[in-house]
Amino acid sequence: MTIWINYLDQILIFSIYALSLNLLLGYAGQVSVAHAAFGAVGGYTVVHYTTTHEMSFLLALFIGVVFATVFGTLLALASMRLTVEFLVLMTLALGQVLIGVISTYSWLGASFGITTGVPAASFFGWEVDTPREWIVPLLIMASITYFICQRIGESAYGRVLKGIREDEQATQSLGKNVFRAKVIVFAVSTGLAGLAGGLYAGYFRLAKPQAFEFGISIAIFTMVVVGGQGNLAGSVLGAALVILAEPFFERAVSLSPENAGIVRLVLYGSLLLIVIMVRPQGLLPEGKRIIGKPKPPPAGLRHVSATANDVVGGDAADPSEPVLVVSGLSKSFGGIVAAEELEFRLHPAEITALVGPNGAGKTTVFNLLTGFIAADQGSVLLRGQELVGNTPDAVARSGMVRSFQDVRLFSRLTCLDNVAMAAPHQSGERFDQIWTRPGPAAADAVRARELGMHWLEFVGLADQALTPAADLGYGEAKLVALARVMATEAPVLLLDEPASGIDTEWVERMKELIARVRDEGRTVCLVEHNLHVVEALADRGYFMELGRITAEGTMQELMSDPRLAAAYFGAEHG
Repeated sequence: MTIWINYLDQILIFSIYALSLNLLLGYAGQVSVAHAAFGAVGGYTVVHYTTTHEMSFLLALFIGVVFATVFGTLLALASMRLTVEFLVLMTLALGQVLIGVISTYSWLGASFGITTGVPAASFFGWEVDTPREWIVPLLIMASITYFICQRIGESAYGRVLKGIREDEQATQSLGKNVFRAKVIVFAVSTGLAGLAGGLYAGYFRLAKPQAFEFGISIAIFTMVVVGGQGNLAGSVLGAALVILAEPFFERAVSLSPENAGIVRLVLYGSLLLIVIMVRPQGLLPEGKRIIGKPKPPPAGLRHVSATANDVVGGDAADPSEPVLVVSGLSKSFGGIVAAEELEFRLHPAEITALVGPNGAGKTTVFNLLTGFIAADQGSVLLRGQELVGNTPDAVARSGMVRSFQDVRLFSRLTCLDNVAMAAPHQSGERFDQIWTRPGPAAADAVRARELGMHWLEFVGLADQALTPAADLGYGEAKLVALARVMATEAPVLLLDEPASGIDTEWVERMKELIARVRDEGRTVCLVEHNLHVVEALADRGYFMELGRITAEGTMQELMSDPRLAAAYFGAEHG
């Protein structure tokens, strides 16, 4: 019986490992293949301080978690701007280096580790030594870890993490600080890995390199992928399956421990391949509940005030005063001039069209305005506030938000979560306020969902609220994208080809909705190749050629110019 209690204890320890990795991998989409090495920071700290300094187990465990968190923070600051591929290589190399460095120090036991003289752990005076005695403290620690990961993952902050996983740029465009969120979640994940490593070291009363090597990291990775990324219950299930593989091969298949270890490594690889090919969502897909049903969509807000004046506060804007002033905006890529001395203005509650042939630089202008491309020179003033030099999330929080030509919804999130993500001023998106202000964070979460439903109702897709964005048709996806930018409550919206690629029925609906956006009091800048849409909607227009604005006026004036017609309108409109 003791042997099965031992396996249960290991399942609890590795559940902590798997939960912490799932928070990083399943929610934020950040890949780490050195999670066991992060556990080594906690494990070696516990063993060193309890043996050399005769420190209490709990205090040494706390210090180990702190060290692992600091280590993770430093690693995140150095690597979070890397692509996923380079992050894999970074964590792989760092894990190997960390274990290699630990193995060189004699005071850490060198390559043999510290395996003797480690005192039994104690929790508030209660000494635990046998597997049966460890069950309760490990169950408590695993439960606390589950609570922490669930509180983070299922909050507004967790929704931002999912947005980062799906599309970092789209998440930034909604005003979310992507870099800060990634650094924090990496630090929390490594801190919890340090907790698991410290408990492992206390349980087995040892710390040796083999307990934290690359093979263990692969086992933890397998637990998450097999159990289900983005599903915390799946992490526990995955940990149980992987840990119980050992007694299965040693007893049911009658393999020696040495051969069982080799077969187990082959099993991990085979499981990963099978799951990726047959069921990439894992045994428990994201959003799958063992108990209970998904939360139903709320009713939309009935008294949403979404005019530009309500958003920015204060008295009604003077329509003669521009809300956005662009002057001298320029950008070159080597010898290619993408934007040259651009000058234009957007006025309150008007639709301004930016038109021109393909390659004129219209989308580049949107990227320059919103900070996705840094301008070489020039000024972008939004109600007097300079935006040049700001990050995309800062530009969005200032009140100017863009959509994308290729939609860029968060495909694994529901339509409701896609739109609710855009709601501004959600206290639950700040990591500290999840814990220090749970009441306001919960209230903001409710309001964000209600706001999301309101704008889904606005575009006529309330019945699709719980549908994953990946299951939408292209026309529906365009409408959800419009609802998402509306939910930001930004007074200035930059819409990049909202009517492109959709049939006539959807085009007519899009025209009607964009007109209603203007009637709501928003200022719209529209890039659109469908001139029938531009004709029907635009109050004024700017014509671009080769990165320069060469004409401006009403659409009728632009379309009646023979030169412009020859350059563009004849082919598109004639």
